[in-house]
Amino acid sequence: HPDFIHPHGLEGDFFWQQWLNRIMRRSFHHCLALSFRAGKPHGNIRVVPPVISLKILGSVAEKGAYDLCYFLNHGQTLDAIAHYREHPGLRAEVFTDLPPEKVNSEKVNSENVKVQTPHREGFLDAMLTCRRVITTGGFDTTAEAFYLGVPVVMIPTHRHYEQYCNVLDATRTRMAFQLEEMADLVELDFEPAGNGNYRKWVDQFNFVGLVEELVRDAKH
Repeated sequence: HPDFIHPHGLEGDFFWQQWLNRIMRRSFHHCLALSFRAGKPHGNIRVVPPVISLKILGSVAEKGAYDLCYFLNHGQTLDAIAHYREHPGLRAEVFTDLPPEKVNSEKVNSENVKVQTPHREGFLDAMLTCRRVITTGGFDTTAEAFYLGVPVVMIPTHRHYEQYCNVLDATRTRMAFQLEEMADLVELDFEPAGNGNYRKWVDQFNFVGLVEELVRDAKH
């Protein structure tokens, strides 16, 4: 989509991603582009809001005192755990599939860090009462936090093209903030922009009606 801004410095990744997209698009009449903001159609591309979990739809977050953390990269997870253990004034719930012996290798200030195995329902429950979400560049987690109005701090995995795309797009909404490493979190003072328009777009979008329209169009 011409309105999508791509990250600089990853032009090689951009080329191969676009090449793959063009091949895939030849097989379809229409493409639905998930986005954090509404956009105009372009060719056979329709811009649509994220599909939000039923547990989140209609819910309102109650701001808590802990950070909710999830990273795909184990190295980033360990960096996050070490960061919170070095700053006992901060609290965090960290979701990770790292083995317990790896997580508990450091005992300093561990009382302020709660580590849990990945669990969808548990993660969503935690999102409803957290202070902010600290994550890499996952689309679903960011989209659901935006819906709840929870501040999102994004630390993309180094040279992970799709994450950098998501982070760049998310920060354009002014509901997310990008950091390069966990150490920068200490001095961060970030209040997100209002999420009213985004939440209204998600709530009122008629996916069923759109699909029926596209099916009719494809038959013709």
